[in-house]
Amino acid sequence: MTALVTADLRSQGGASPFAGADVCQEAGFQLPAGTCRPFFDDDLWDFTDVVGLPVQMSLSQRRFDFTLITDPR
Repeated sequence: MTALVTADLRSQGGASPFAGADVCQEAGFQLPAGTCRPFFDDDLWDFTDVVGLPVQMSLSQRRFDFTLITDPR
């Protein structure tokens, strides 16, 4: 059985344990050399250059836009 543990980020000064993390590196995604990489704190994660994604996956599905999220939690 697995227990779900949640961290109280307020006790850590509100900082995320993922702050500054390279999203592609953490996920094991490969990118061509010199490609701009998304970082956890970015408002937009762009995975359009990730090597090995299915060709039928549209470019719009490879971009995660977090600017529409209004709740800071």
